[in-house]
Amino acid sequence: MKQVFDRPIAHFVPLVDDVDARTLANLPDGEFAEVWQRCLSAEKDLVFRVNPDIIVREIGDEWMLIPTGSFAQHFNGMISQNEFSHFVWSQFSEPHSVGEVLQSVHSEFDDDADAMDIEVLHQIEDFARMGLIIRNK
Repeated sequence: MKQVFDRPIAHFVPLVDDVDARTLANLPDGEFAEVWQRCLSAEKDLVFRVNPDIIVREIGDEWMLIPTGSFAQHFNGMISQNEFSHFVWSQFSEPHSVGEVLQSVHSEFDDDADAMDIEVLHQIEDFARMGLIIRNK
């Protein structure tokens, strides 16, 4: 009998400032678990905002993110978003922490499968990697 397909998940978690990536492999399990929890907690404190060089166009039930200005010089394309993705992205129209956005998503959408947090974290990671949101320092 075949196994049930489960979406592959690999989630990048940034290290907290006092953690050196080279020492992680050698930490005892208890210390590693403590570092892991600190990093997960710190991830929710990261604050992002929408890249100001992006404009939004709504076409039917999709939203298109279009690069402008200097961002358009190195981002050669557009991003199509569904309602959920656009809701997450638009939460950063004002600087918000990842944790605040997770709370907003939970107040707006049902999560019967308990998979929403990891999906939202992946979406935020993708937005940041593509430059659609930028870190608010």
